[in-house]
Amino acid sequence: QDSIQGKTIVVVTPNHIFFYNQNLDLKNKILHNQGDVYDLQGSPDSRLVAILGNKKIMIWDTETYK
Repeated sequence: QDSIQGKTIVVVTPNHIFFYNQNLDLKNKILHNQGDVYDLQGSPDSRLVAILGNKKIMIWDTETYK
């Protein structure tokens, strides 16, 4: 997925969320305290990413990283 089309590759670890473009260039790295991550889903337009964990559900905008 490339950032020109508004798409992002998302990788989640127990403590971080990494956002990459198609070329695997790191766009942002966010520290979180989610713990276990059970599921990750992206919106059809790749603008939003929802992460379900053992403590809460987080929703991230892949353009603003908020």
